[in-house]
Amino acid sequence: MTEKKYESLPNNYLKSVSFEIRFVPLLIIQDEIRKFQKEIRQEYPKLEKGFQIAGVSSKIQEEFIEWVFTSDDGNDVIRMGMAKIAFISRVYSTFNDYWRKLEKIIKTFIDVFQITEFTRIGFRHVNSVPLKGKKINPEEFLKWFKSLIQEDALKKFPPFTFSIDYRKEFDNYKTATRNSFGLGSDGKLFYQIDIDSYIEAKTKEKEIKNHINKLHELNNDEFYRNVTDDFIKKLKQGDMEEI
Repeated sequence: MTEKKYESLPNNYLKSVSFEIRFVPLLIIQDEIRKFQKEIRQEYPKLEKGFQIAGVSSKIQEEFIEWVFTSDDGNDVIRMGMAKIAFISRVYSTFNDYWRKLEKIIKTFIDVFQITEFTRIGFRHVNSVPLKGKKINPEEFLKWFKSLIQEDALKKFPPFTFSIDYRKEFDNYKTATRNSFGLGSDGKLFYQIDIDSYIEAKTKEKEIKNHINKLHELNNDEFYRNVTDDFIKKLKQGDMEEI
């Protein structure tokens, strides 16, 4: 695995890194979940069980059962469903470190469930940069934002956020990006860029590593396409007052 530009930034603004693979729904997931838990329990001892959706019959809900395995510190999470498995890390150091954990999870998953063909692979980066706001007055920002949104909507959807969404395609890969700027629930201004690259195609076990490498590169490239050199310079300096 090659290290990318994220690792050159002294301050880590990656707040969440997520990998997900999907497959045809299989009952073997429910049959063998205890065995899977036994294999990962030492590193992910906490377990919660629930449903991915609400408001439907119990019979239908069985298809949407989800098991959530969490590390002791709460930073790493495995989410298992009848048709997907995802690994989310809230503390990111390097891609190599993330891949080391993920590779072990994938191997355990395949060994237990004997699933070797997948329908979708996705890799998501959520970057959040707090803005000190020397040039931005929060009260003026809220006044401007409230002028655009109906009062009832403001009550339902805090915090106050302005975002731009768009999608791109690169050969068989797709990237969905959301740029957000707003006032968080903590009262502080933020800039967030949420990048989700994925491929929807039949994929064999041996192809996963190449796909995640490509998705990782797409996410990195998309990050740098969305920000200026001056922005990167200020990130390296740890000074966002002028943004």
